Amino acid sequence: IVAIVVASVISTGKRDTKYIPITTSITTLITTTEITESPTTSTEICYMTLINQSETYSIGHDAKSFILRDLNGDSFLDLAIANYGDDTFSILFGNENGTFQPQQVYSTGNGSYPWGIASGDLNNDTFLDIAVTLSKTNKIVIFFGYGSYDSFNRVSHKLLSACPDKRDEVRLLKVHDLNGDGRLDLLFDCNNPNFKTNYLAVALNQGNGCDYRHRDLRTVDTWDIESIVFGDFDYDGKQNDIGFCSGEKKFFTYSAINYEEVGKANYTYVEDKIHGTPQSIIRGRFNDDDFDDIALVSPQSDGLHVLLAKGDGKFLQYIYHINNSPVSVVRINFNNDSIDDLAILHSNQTIGIYLGTKLGIFSEEKISFQVGENCTDQCFQSLRVADLNRDGKDDLVLIDPITQTIGFLLSANCTKHF
Repeated sequence: IVAIVVASVISTGKRDTKYIPITTSITTLITTTEITESPTTSTEICYMTLINQSETYSIGHDAKSFILRDLNGDSFLDLAIANYGDDTFSILFGNENGTFQPQQVYSTGNGSYPWGIASGDLNNDTFLDIAVTLSKTNKIVIFFGYGSYDSFNRVSHKLLSACPDKRDEVRLLKVHDLNGDGRLDLLFDCNNPNFKTNYLAVALNQGNGCDYRHRDLRTVDTWDIESIVFGDFDYDGKQNDIGFCSGEKKFFTYSAINYEEVGKANYTYVEDKIHGTPQSIIRGRFNDDDFDDIALVSPQSDGLHVLLAKGDGKFLQYIYHINNSPVSVVRINFNNDSIDDLAILHSNQTIGIYLGTKLGIFSEEKISFQVGENCTDQCFQSLRVADLNRDGKDDLVLIDPITQTIGFLLSANCTKHF
């Protein structure tokens, strides 16, 4: 029996935007425009499952962000977390079986309120370094790695004020080679909560990890930048375009960026309107072309937005109405095919799996996993994906701000068919 998936695509008259209702109560939807696909010739497909781990790991208070990197060079992924409420960041070194060692705590200074955290070899000495944004002091600090791969300088190297206006707060942080010179640079945001202004800025690494040239990307006025990704959105072969979502219900992409202009970089930008306020954004390949696509969620509107790239810096947007306030989204390879799937964290303490197809259309497939109980708010947050125990399958990591712990779901071979 050949399974036929029929999705409803409803045009609203807006350019390049299509609305797709997702439901778990029916399998075939009445269509205005039919898109059909035969994803499989068998119903006996065994997907993997995810097992919520009972063991959790203590972190600091009010963690704002975390990263997964092999910080000590032992081939196992480690965790680094920015603890906003404690003026610290934590490192948890990983073990072979997907477990972690107790946290090591580094101070960022009283009243610094660390927000963003990123890692990379900033001074080209083969050791990974850690950079942290200090939101209330308008600084970025770098803790250089050294020696035995599992040590970082306790005294950080401080950059000058990250943003030119001392009233700005620096929050988000990414490490990436932005100008293609082989050196890792810093991308961050300058946020003024009083005037509701927010823009991106870069610090171009001069080679030693200590000296940087500043450039701002302030052509577009926006506020409350929530999440940032890199990709090749204009299909020029360079993974240095920037995508981000903002509180004014828009998604922006910056491409063809020229950082050589003094003071301010030149670039081409495209903006897409989003229904609701976007909160979490990722890059992926959500159909069978060669372009980098975007997915983001909006808890305000119960929306999943998939933006399929056209290859010229523009996107075709599909909007899925899903339930239970989605707060975070990650790309996951759930059914071991060539198309990226999505794992979405909801405020009701569940993670839903949305399977991708070659057409770029997602189906929910009624796959979900419970991750917590007795919570009336968005307890879990900041979902991430990684192969923690090196079994070739994607695992999930998330923060529980109520218990101040990190939790995990490890992948396993499935015990039933979907």
